Amino acid sequence: VGKGEILIAGVYDSAATGFRFTRASGKVLARTVHTFTVEIPYEYEKKVYTGEVFEKKSLNFFNFPIKLCESTGNCGTVYDTIYIVENCSPVAGAELPLEICTERYLPYRMQTAYRDPEAALVLAYRELSEQIADTLSDGELLEKRIYTEIGESGVVLRAEVICIADIAAVQEFEIDIKNKG
Repeated sequence: VGKGEILIAGVYDSAATGFRFTRASGKVLARTVHTFTVEIPYEYEKKVYTGEVFEKKSLNFFNFPIKLCESTGNCGTVYDTIYIVENCSPVAGAELPLEICTERYLPYRMQTAYRDPEAALVLAYRELSEQIADTLSDGELLEKRIYTEIGESGVVLRAEVICIADIAAVQEFEIDIKNKG
C-alpha cells in the first residue's frame, strides 16, 4: 500500500441507478515500526525559589479592574505567577459581578543540580513510556526492544517498537455532476 492510495471509497456503480456517492469509512491496519530516543543528562538546571512573595490585588466589578494594593519590592526578572480569583458573594450560591483578584509572584533562580545514574534511568524510562503512549495511543503493541547506554554525562535509551496501527487517512474529493436535462 502506498501513501495516498485509495483503499476505501464511497462510490458505487449500479446498473439500475448508475453512480451513487456516500461517505466511506474504515480501518487500514498495518504493521509499523517506530524508533524512540530519550537522553537524560546527569547535570541539569532546576528552579530554586527565593522565598519572597509579591502580590497585586484588584477588585473586578463587571470585569472592570480597580487596583487595591501592591506589595513593594523588586520581584526579579524570572518568577512564577499564580492568579487567584475569589467571588465576593454574601449569599452562598449567588454569583455577583464582583471579584477579588490576586496576582502572586514567586521569584526564583536557576541552579545547577545533579542526579545519579539510577535516577536518570528512572526518568528516562518514564519519558520513554510517555512518548510511546502519545505516539501509539491507538496501536496494538507487538514487540518492544530497549537499548540502554549509561555514559559519563547521562543515560540514553533507544527503543524500537513494532505494533499494529490504523494508518488510514481521510481523503476528501470534489464530485462534479454534470447537469443532464
